[in-house]
Amino acid sequence: MANKSLFEDFKAVSAKEWKQKIQYDLKGADYNETLIWESLEGIHVKPFYSAEDSQNTHSFDLPKYHTWQIGHPIYTANLDKANRKAIAVLNSGVQSLLFKIPKAITSWQSLLRDIDLKQTSLHFSFEHLDMKTIRSLMDFIGDDEIEIFLNIDILGN
Repeated sequence: MANKSLFEDFKAVSAKEWKQKIQYDLKGADYNETLIWESLEGIHVKPFYSAEDSQNTHSFDLPKYHTWQIGHPIYTANLDKANRKAIAVLNSGVQSLLFKIPKAITSWQSLLRDIDLKQTSLHFSFEHLDMKTIRSLMDFIGDDEIEIFLNIDILGN
């Protein structure tokens, strides 16, 4: 038996044909009033979309040198466990670590031990506001070319 796509058995249906079928099924109810609604952002949401709807839309272009990385979150309540977890996920193909920091860190060395900091993108999400902890991280990192991101919710903390 030849490989055949399931969709070869069906004819293409235009957006106009879909809308006509929906209007028929509405039994006289107004299509726009019944099925189109407005989101809080002022967007009119339709019951279905087709390729025709995307013809006049603009897409977002990523920066020229942007790359995607596989990331993994790690909770750091216990530094040794967090370090072991980080090493394990890095060995399984993860390229970026998101450390969730619930309290002040006493030893960045314990958390980041045996992690190649120049090859791993590091994100730190602070669930508290403690400038001492942040300064100690910056002192530990130093001036090396290490990619780190600090997620600090100043208003929430």
